[in-house]
This record gives sequence, C-alpha cells and structure tokens, in this order.
Amino acid sequence: MRALFPDFRLRKAVLYGPTGKALIDGFGANPNAILAAGKETFAAEMKQASEYIRDATIEKIWAAASDVAGGDRDPNDAIIADIRSTGVRQLYAAMCESKRNQNELEKQMQTLYTELQTADSRLPSPCKGVVTLRMLSRLVAEIGPPDDFTTINQLMRYAGLNLCERQGGNWKGRTMISRRGRSELRYVELDVDPTR
Repeated sequence: MRALFPDFRLRKAVLYGPTGKALIDGFGANPNAILAAGKETFAAEMKQASEYIRDATIEKIWAAASDVAGGDRDPNDAIIADIRSTGVRQLYAAMCESKRNQNELEKQMQTLYTELQTADSRLPSPCKGVVTLRMLSRLVAEIGPPDDFTTINQLMRYAGLNLCERQGGNWKGRTMISRRGRSELRYVELDVDPTR
C-alpha cells in the first residue's frame, strides 16, 4: 500500500476494516483506478461498500490518489501501479484466506474440547463473562493432557510464569516472572485468569 500511496497513511482500523476492504476490492488500492472512476463514482462506490465511511476519509483518499497519479506522470508509472495493485489484491486475498483458516481451526479446537469434556468431567465448562469455550480450548491445546501437571506451580513453571530473582554478586534485583516457557500459554493463562 505504501508503494501505491507513499505519502498517505491510513490507520490500521481503516485499512483492515470495511473501508480498506472496499478500497482493495473496488479499486485494487490503485490511485489510477480511483482517478479513472471519477470523484463522485469513487465516493458512491466506497459508501456503498463501506457503510460507515466518513466523507473526510474519502476526501483524504481522493487527495492522495490525485497527488500520486494526477498531473504529468510517466506512462510507466501507471503500469507499475497496476502491478502493485495486483500484488495488494493477492496479499489481501491471502490474508483473508488465512483468517478463514484460523477461524476454522478454532472451531475444530472447540469441538475437540467439547468432546474431551464429555469424556472427562474434570474439565471445566465455559462461564459467561469469565472464560469462553475458545479460551478453554486454547488452554488445553497449549498444555496438553492436564494430568501431566500435579500442581499449579508445575503448570506456572511450564508457562514461564514462575517467579525468579535477578541477582549477581552483591547486587539483588527485582523479583519478576521468569518468562521461560511457552509464551502462547502465558497469553492464554493471562486471558483466562479471573483475578486480573
């Protein structure tokens, strides 16, 4: 995107939201395609594809496209912009496919957790507002069989949440978590922890 709009910065919420999707799907984020459509057509298509887009955002995108593609430009710039636009579309399609795959894997994990829960009554059920089925399935996916840990301290150590004191010679530092262990498990445990 920066190669197509070098001086224009979109917030991530705009770029990865409905506005960015509309910009990429409709125009390939290509400044030449935006200018070729005309300002009114561009604004109408963007408003149709992205319901809550602001007029100021449309104006900013139009101004950035005019700065990049307007005026006397080398004809090769349009060809390069088309190639880059194709690349942006391909990357966006790959990102959307990755997100779909991630959602499908999460559904499979949740299904497996539900099956495990019916077989082993010790596994907890989701509790609305505290812990979701997604969090529980991620937790079990990270730690493996819960029977491997006889105490909570073993689990905390496995995740790298155990306390250790930084020291050397006469110097004594602060007591901090060790951060040795599975980082993803730390994130899951911090999400699940109801005491936070």
